[in-house]
Amino acid sequence: MTEQTDVNDLTYALWRKRHPELMFPALPLESRSALRDVARRLAVAPAALRSIGAAVTLQYVGQREDAELLEAHRPQDDVLGKVFDDTVLALRNRPTQA
Repeated sequence: MTEQTDVNDLTYALWRKRHPELMFPALPLESRSALRDVARRLAVAPAALRSIGAAVTLQYVGQREDAELLEAHRPQDDVLGKVFDDTVLALRNRPTQA
């Protein structure tokens, strides 16, 4: 079994169990970067439900500077806005990358 197969098997197993906090860090850097780019574009989309998925994704693959983007596009709705607030808090508490 190759290392790539092991990563794919691990990623699939974690996805099936819905453990994004384990799945996203297991992805290769290029995959996390691609997901981050998609999530950043979706976060500014007008449809609130699309942007919620983006905010959740950024919680796991985002960087500290993404907090400002999320704050600028936070939905007015209290429930939807809380998702953005939680992600902003998680991003701000994340150590800076070297």
